[in-house]
Amino acid sequence: MDLWDGFQQHQINETMRIAKGARRDLADEGKRTRIEFVRLEAKINHLALTCQALWEVLRDQTHLTDEDVRKKMMEIDARDGNTDGRMITGPLNCPDCGREGHSRSRTCLYCGGPLSAEKHLFEP
Repeated sequence: MDLWDGFQQHQINETMRIAKGARRDLADEGKRTRIEFVRLEAKINHLALTCQALWEVLRDQTHLTDEDVRKKMMEIDARDGNTDGRMITGPLNCPDCGREGHSRSRTCLYCGGPLSAEKHLFEP
């Protein structure tokens, strides 16, 4: 084997080692993704069960209807300016000074005024 053949064989071996590592990394990432998917699915199922239980208790103890809940959902959905089925946090203007703040903040960073009186219970 001459020098050139030895160099080529080294390059081939190095490329195969890198490819093997990439396959292993990809498999590890796939496992992590599946674990995260299962965790999120369990969390969604738990939240759905909690929401259903809360609604049934509330409905049984009050005169609220499914339509009342649908109307409130639409109202909450529209708070961010889009009726898209999601609660989005983001920038909003302070009603006192007009400067931009974040909807996660309860008060304006500039003037201390309240940014939003309508916060939902589950917002961080």
